[in-house]
Amino acid sequence: MCPPRAIESRGVESSSNLGSEVALAAIVKNCLLGFRFEFVLTFNLHPDVGLGKDIVSLDQNHTEVTLEAKRLVQLGWFYAEFERRAKSGNIQIEGKCIIHHLLLCDQQYVTLRVTECLLAFELTPQKTHPSVASGYKDVDVDIAGVPMTWLMEPFRPGPSQKWSGTHQHPSHSKSAVGSTAYVFAHFVYATSFGTIAVAVIQTSCARIGNTAADVMFDFTTHTTEGNSVVGDHGTGGLTTFREQHECVPRCNKLNLGDLVDPNAADSDSEKENE
Repeated sequence: MCPPRAIESRGVESSSNLGSEVALAAIVKNCLLGFRFEFVLTFNLHPDVGLGKDIVSLDQNHTEVTLEAKRLVQLGWFYAEFERRAKSGNIQIEGKCIIHHLLLCDQQYVTLRVTECLLAFELTPQKTHPSVASGYKDVDVDIAGVPMTWLMEPFRPGPSQKWSGTHQHPSHSKSAVGSTAYVFAHFVYATSFGTIAVAVIQTSCARIGNTAADVMFDFTTHTTEGNSVVGDHGTGGLTTFREQHECVPRCNKLNLGDLVDPNAADSDSEKENE
């Protein structure tokens, strides 16, 4: 993951006065000229962060946004392994990007990708104020132990499509992208030895280089510890995933095996030793 970057609040503040998301992305791109990213960027605060009484502290926001970035990097690694396994077994995981022509890309059939991300710190030098976009006030910054933290992702111009929910894991047999996301979720569970279940998988078509890609973003994960990110329902979420997932042919071709509860195996072993 890229190291955190520092940005000045007035650049973000100017963008927040515009009602257009496209305009917001364009201004942020100018502010971040020279960054390693070659994409148009837009800002995302954690969804629990809002104006008024719903606002959370900068310290809590920093924790949650950092966890979200870690989750994206982790799932990016899982997807790279998933893609490598599929290619070695000659198993197709590509889908058709429905707006590839709008992105001026020649290639219609593309694989999924997990969005890249970047953490950025919003700085408030003397005689400046937090950006309007952040919803924070001077006093919030003064008492915080950390700077204002933003999660930045490449701008996605296409509409988004949701393939699973927090507790809903349909197979999408009639969609190449949806069914691949479904198999990927099984791969993550199997590769993590039953400790991670991916939920709320959604995609949006975007241009990467000269090709189009269906980019996955804003995941939720359920883990054995239950503390991976906001929305992690722990063992309950893992149980729901096991109960709802029904293997499709590509699960078998990838030799992912049955969805086994690792805790059940430990429990059986303890009973045998009694």
